[in-house]
Amino acid sequence: MSRRRRSTLAVITLALVAACADGAGSAGRGTGPSSGGAVGGSTSTTAAQGPSALPTLPVPGLRTAIVTDQLAVPRRVVRLDRTRRLVQDQVGTIRVLQGDVLRAQPFLDVRASTLGPSSSSLELGLAGFQPAPDFATSGTFYTIRSTKPTAQHPGALRVDVLSRWRADPRTLVADPRSEQVIMRFPSAGLDHLGGGLALDDRGNLLVARGAAGEEAQDPRSYEGKILRITPGKGASYTVPQDNPYAKGGGHPEIYSGGYRNPFRIHADPQRGLLVAHAMWTEMHQQVLLPRPGDNAGYPLLPRARVSQCWPGGRPEPRCLALEGARLTLPAAELGPEVGQIVSGAVIYRGTAIPQLTGKVIAADWAGALVAADPGSPPWTWTTISLPITTGGKLWDLTTDGEHLYLMLATPGGPAGTMLRIERA
Repeated sequence: MSRRRRSTLAVITLALVAACADGAGSAGRGTGPSSGGAVGGSTSTTAAQGPSALPTLPVPGLRTAIVTDQLAVPRRVVRLDRTRRLVQDQVGTIRVLQGDVLRAQPFLDVRASTLGPSSSSLELGLAGFQPAPDFATSGTFYTIRSTKPTAQHPGALRVDVLSRWRADPRTLVADPRSEQVIMRFPSAGLDHLGGGLALDDRGNLLVARGAAGEEAQDPRSYEGKILRITPGKGASYTVPQDNPYAKGGGHPEIYSGGYRNPFRIHADPQRGLLVAHAMWTEMHQQVLLPRPGDNAGYPLLPRARVSQCWPGGRPEPRCLALEGARLTLPAAELGPEVGQIVSGAVIYRGTAIPQLTGKVIAADWAGALVAADPGSPPWTWTTISLPITTGGKLWDLTTDGEHLYLMLATPGGPAGTMLRIERA
């Protein structure tokens, strides 16, 4: 595990969010400093100062450890067994971690056919990766990645490709000839990709799609939607009958809509789908628990200049219905004083960090972490501090079921770093 010689320390504030059973609003929000500098190998014990209006709840005995700094834009981690993990790199590879050692041979390398991230198009690349439920025997897995448009897609700046693949589950090497394209999504933009993949408890594949504008409310467009399909053999699939347009009126694959950029998604066996919804920076960022047919409200809310759905702990009426559309309140919001863009949300079910077991953990790419008991919304804040070394943006927060990982990166910039939160 290599480390850079120079390091700049920054302390990230971790906010612990409690579900507000009586409906009271939050008194304030914690502040996380922006990330910056190179990643070093040491940690600081200096606690960041939270807002004076909130008590500080210490979580002693936690630290972060560098797993690897040899990935360009680290994203999701999938745990296969006690020692082997697969790590998604947004530039177009999936790597094998044996313990904390990165294997030289990739599990998958699609860089040659991937329109990768750059300093001006941060979200492009291998945006989603999901093994099938029977991966241990079948070697089947799914990806979604951005590719260059062809003459078949005039006006498109990118085409996102959802594919099924096959790998040897023993050697952990994917067959590059096994790709079967399930769906293609041409887009006229280079951002708001969404792109996350997840499996629900019925084995359905969930696909997150971002949008630039009005198409998020259009049931005849895939943009600004969460899709849900049931994979079949090869590239075939069916749709669950409780999808809102399964019997007509829109694309049958649509599960929920009204998203600007469902930046990250996470499927929890108890609470269902969790969406980290990146709204525009003048509005509070959202964490949602959508059900079939739910509408997150984009672009209706910004057009009505609604910046917050839970002001003072009470629902903003326009977040319930606007322009004739029935909308869905978020389970939680992250105000601009917390950070800039929500960059991940998971429910941690592992036991490696008992202080956080059963809590919703969310991240902001400016460096803040927040957590919540997944109870009745809205959720309010209690701040705690987690000292770490950091560099680049807090680009993703992920769990492999047992551990929590912070993925630090600047797409198009220097190599990123994968950190694990653990007991000291």
